[in-house]
Amino acid sequence: MPNVFMVLDRFVLLSGLSREESAAYLPVCSSALANILAHLKPGVDAEQHAEEIAHAAAAVAFYRFALISAAREEESFSAGNLTLRQDSEAKAQYARAVRDDALATLSDLAEDSGFLFGRM
Repeated sequence: MPNVFMVLDRFVLLSGLSREESAAYLPVCSSALANILAHLKPGVDAEQHAEEIAHAAAAVAFYRFALISAAREEESFSAGNLTLRQDSEAKAQYARAVRDDALATLSDLAEDSGFLFGRM
């Protein structure tokens, strides 16, 4: 059975955060895993598909992390003649693409209930 620590390991790789920094997002990873498990078809052996489920949950958590980060970050910072700009929308689009691709790999295992499991 996939567990939140499997999800967290993959989230660390996607987010670029350290293991210590990523610990703050453990509830996000747990919620993402619960969402994925709740949408599996009856009879799907989660243990047999633990890797795919953990990866998809990490991708969902990464997307949520990108949205949280975008909401918290300043769009730009200026000091003298230097201006640094964050492209939060590009980061969110990248995270969305990662999420959508990971969820598409579970399309055969999931119920179609409006939850995104197909390719776009």
